[in-house]
Amino acid sequence: MRIFIASLLAVLLGQPLAAASFEKPLERLTSGYIVPSMADFSQRASGLSGAVEAVCDTPGEETRHEFEKAFGETVSAFARINFLRFGPLVEDDRLSRLAFLPDTRGIGLRQIRKILAAKDQSALSAQTLGEKSVAVQGLTALQLLAFDRDSSVKLGKPGELKDFTCQYAFAIAENVAAIGAELERAWTAPDGYRRTLVTVGPGDHPFRTSQEAFETVFNALTTGLLVVRDQNLLPVLGTSPDKAKPQRMPFSLSKNGLIFVGSELDGLHAALLSMELDAATEADLSRGLDTLAFEFSNAQKIIDRIDGPIRESLGGGNAYQQITLLAISTKAMRDIMGLRLAEPLGLTGGFNALDGD
Repeated sequence: MRIFIASLLAVLLGQPLAAASFEKPLERLTSGYIVPSMADFSQRASGLSGAVEAVCDTPGEETRHEFEKAFGETVSAFARINFLRFGPLVEDDRLSRLAFLPDTRGIGLRQIRKILAAKDQSALSAQTLGEKSVAVQGLTALQLLAFDRDSSVKLGKPGELKDFTCQYAFAIAENVAAIGAELERAWTAPDGYRRTLVTVGPGDHPFRTSQEAFETVFNALTTGLLVVRDQNLLPVLGTSPDKAKPQRMPFSLSKNGLIFVGSELDGLHAALLSMELDAATEADLSRGLDTLAFEFSNAQKIIDRIDGPIRESLGGGNAYQQITLLAISTKAMRDIMGLRLAEPLGLTGGFNALDGD
């Protein structure tokens, strides 16, 4: 009778029927999504330097295509981890060093121009480059260095600065690969962050309970959705179709803008699914999870309906409308996370690492 009354009160008070157990979801997330995704990014990033070397040594249609492919695959793999904004990715400024985003004032381009003008030798090795500004050492810097305004590959083309630019690009590629390897090691080492996340404890341990650890993860997912909408989509739309700014979408210069956004959303959904949250509590999460699955699927369909790279398609057709719908969809996803999942799971965090909202 007492159990029945307690369960009834939990329902009436809007609380989960039983305390959620977060250890297994965290274990499933790390083993099923984070570790494989970090390994994939590390692998993709390790191939960048070879692609840079090839296009610089033997410039031509084939090597330019191979560079585009290697760069695009690395950007896509990065998108699938860039929302994991806790632990190793934010330590040592790794996230900003991999991609200086958003760069609304063109800081990266100005600093790169200064490096080129001065032929700054400290930019020519991964070790010394890694000590410079975060704006000049990652994937966003490599994009500015390697792609022209028309999105064609300019790296390796004849010119006074060809040799210096190629050495600089090679150093960036090696730096990105080194950071990728650091991330993989940080998550896979016996005493690494994987253990930190799933093994809680008192004292100076980052997490006293599994709920605290899970709230960190949940916050990263909801913040990731916010970033997609507020930093990657809304600035593109501007205030009207005739004031749209397609260049504001990350990696659009290399024709990877929609690939980046699509991979972000795909990664967020895969991370969420990997945890199998419906098994973490007796509360019924099926409606919220099913609605989220619909929204994630719909978002990918919206992206598929946009014809061509965003810098080419936004000026005509239905691309503006589709980006608008995508922004609405990502807001719906975040609302579902906060309203239909957080409360039944008994979470208390603000779920927004950017502004506390």
